Amino acid sequence: MDLQHILFYITKSLGIAFVTTLQFIYAIIINMFFDKYLFHDQKQQYSLLYEFLYLCLILGTLAIFSFFGRKIIQQIPSPFHNLNNFDHSKLKELTGTSEITGFMLLTSGIVANRVDNLRKLYHIKV
Repeated sequence: MDLQHILFYITKSLGIAFVTTLQFIYAIIINMFFDKYLFHDQKQQYSLLYEFLYLCLILGTLAIFSFFGRKIIQQIPSPFHNLNNFDHSKLKELTGTSEITGFMLLTSGIVANRVDNLRKLYHIKV
């Protein structure tokens, strides 16, 4: 492998790290908004059906905002574009929503609380 290929893969790795960082920041910001304003944590437990449907509503909302986040992040210019023949727009991480959805689920406090409520309803130790 020659130096040109090595520089290309280093630049590509930095581009992936850049996109991943943007996705993580977006997920944290959106989840802070959700936890504070949209989905309030409830202290009392409801029926199993209510808890399940409420969790599905939250997950659906997170998936929709993941889609919007992907579209927003695609528009942010990369400092690594056209460096060492690297085309930032061809990164697979820019076209998939699984990474950003995973970050949104990972950083969501309200999803964890709802899952804990479901566990309590089923008498599963947390």
